[in-house]
Amino acid sequence: MRLTEEQRILRDTAREVAQNLLAPHAAAWDREARFPQEALAELGRLGFMGMLVPPEYGGAGADHVGYALALEEIAAGDGATSTILSVNSLCCSVVQQYSSEEQKQRFLKPMAAGDMLAAFCLTEPQAGSDAAAIKTRARRQGNGIQYAASADKSGERRYRWRFDACTIRCINRDGRTLRF
Repeated sequence: MRLTEEQRILRDTAREVAQNLLAPHAAAWDREARFPQEALAELGRLGFMGMLVPPEYGGAGADHVGYALALEEIAAGDGATSTILSVNSLCCSVVQQYSSEEQKQRFLKPMAAGDMLAAFCLTEPQAGSDAAAIKTRARRQGNGIQYAASADKSGERRYRWRFDACTIRCINRDGRTLRF
């Protein structure tokens, strides 16, 4: 496969950043169960937190090939950091696809800049990371517009952070997406 000039630059930049910013600290972060907050802030400044986000929302506007190449290089420097970037990117795509313009300004822009970190809570005690075994359920309340969700996310405690926002997305038995 032939890479574009932009893809090569993104890959090479990610490789250099991973080797200089992440790799020297990765073992200590793992050993000490330390969250790489400073490194993530720098990755945000460099545009890696919002690689797939369009420039009008503060992202790099990279294509998926460039994103995959960059993520592979970041993973070579620190696997945990690449996971954080990939989850942030996944959450950015959900906000980009399903949010109002006001929400995009409020959440997507800071997520793409690395000023707001996105996450999702997949794990439940009985399911681990097996999404098919998740028992979280939403039930309709009152007028049919409001829903109540029930879940046990007690396993989501490795890092303690303040949440700026919480979005719940469920797919009902009919395959329709319910957004909260």
